[in-house]
Amino acid sequence: MSLVSRPMSHMSWGWFLLSAWPGDEAWLEDSDTMASFSALAELKPAFQSLDMKAPRNSPVCTMNPGAAIPFRWNLTRRSELGGLLAGPRATAYPGFHAELAGCSARVLATAGDADLYFVGRSPESIFDYLTGLVLETSWARRLNLLPFSCYGSYALRAVREEGATALLALHAYLAHHALTPRQVLQRARPVTFVDLVCSGSTFGNFLSLLRNWTREQREDWTGIRRQLRFVCVVERGRASSEWKEDADWLRELSTKSVRCVTVSPRFWRYLGNAQKKTMPSFSPRRWGSPDVSRPPRSDAELAALRLGHHLFELGRKRSHRRDLARRLGQQHAMRERWLRALVSQLRGRGRTQPRPNSV
Repeated sequence: MSLVSRPMSHMSWGWFLLSAWPGDEAWLEDSDTMASFSALAELKPAFQSLDMKAPRNSPVCTMNPGAAIPFRWNLTRRSELGGLLAGPRATAYPGFHAELAGCSARVLATAGDADLYFVGRSPESIFDYLTGLVLETSWARRLNLLPFSCYGSYALRAVREEGATALLALHAYLAHHALTPRQVLQRARPVTFVDLVCSGSTFGNFLSLLRNWTREQREDWTGIRRQLRFVCVVERGRASSEWKEDADWLRELSTKSVRCVTVSPRFWRYLGNAQKKTMPSFSPRRWGSPDVSRPPRSDAELAALRLGHHLFELGRKRSHRRDLARRLGQQHAMRERWLRALVSQLRGRGRTQPRPNSV
């Protein structure tokens, strides 16, 4: 893996590499993983002699074009899509758009005054639609898609088997998204992660990986937890708290930090199981693979891209922005100033920021 030597906030490259050392005792059972980390530890004196620190608010790092950043077409740049939009788009069931509009409004209101990260591929449509809706508002730079797949205990086994390579790749990837422990602490706003939830294991595994990294960096885990929010899109009809019984990670967070948005079984299963996606899953065995940086071009992925662009363009329409404003006005969070300001912008009032160059 190659990393560009852009400034790293209060952290030399050596500490960045050594941050991969896990804090969970279960990792100690893997001799190959320990050997990998031991090799890194031998480099510690050399790295400590380097002075590559940066001003407090500088970016931690960016990846060069060959690094493992999953490629996803930027829907805000129509000129880059060219002829890719010519052809059939993925189909959705009747009534999907209405359910998407309702879910998107509830997700936005539930997320709070925060920076949003839509985790994995399941919430792609929510991200695409909301991106179009808020494009002309001060929220245009707040929405991010975070490809990340780490579902179930077998995913953590895969991380252990991949060893230091997977962790280094993941840390570099999170740094690219300004999600290192130090960056999370320094954010002006909380971070809200959004995903479809069945058992909650993806969020649990993500939190565990971030906790281990934080401890190795000797950062303030209590402070970081205060910065984290989770919006769980769950299937209506299941006991709303059923999945929480085995979700041990919830005990690390306050009850206000984890909120649920309920949707119909049809909508949940379409997004979570049936819908074509714009990219392959970004699972532990692919975290360090250069293949993830290549544009996906299968028929199914291009059809999904066309659906995503269609939803983005729907969001840009004035009628859809007005509909979102109406739906947000019905939410309890409308009592809060940040949401009232956003609703005003969606209605064409109030100040907005220039359109971003990228999402």
